[in-house]
Amino acid sequence: MLTVSRYVPGADAATLTWFALISTTAASRITNAICFVASAIFINNSVEASQRGALNGLGMTVASGVRALTPITFGAIYSWSISGVGRLWPFDKSLAFVCFAIIMTHAAHISTSLPKSISRQITD
Repeated sequence: MLTVSRYVPGADAATLTWFALISTTAASRITNAICFVASAIFINNSVEASQRGALNGLGMTVASGVRALTPITFGAIYSWSISGVGRLWPFDKSLAFVCFAIIMTHAAHISTSLPKSISRQITD
């Protein structure tokens, strides 16, 4: 069995596990913040100044709703997928991850097809 702890002198498995967990969580949080700020900039660049407040409010409402529904939805999907024995792929334990991959692929497609004008503000 290959253990990473033999390559890092003085580190035990628990220390390396915590290091990996904290590092990936920090990277995830930083990426999440960057994406949230980028989406706010895109929202502000997509409308005229007189409509920015309303669209920012709508955008924050949708973001909060999605943040509230995601754990409930994917938790239910994952619980259902692991409760059944003998289900075939993709309805086995990987169903929530397959759904997440489909959604992220769709989001990547949408983000690459945005118009170039989204990068600059609309002037009144």
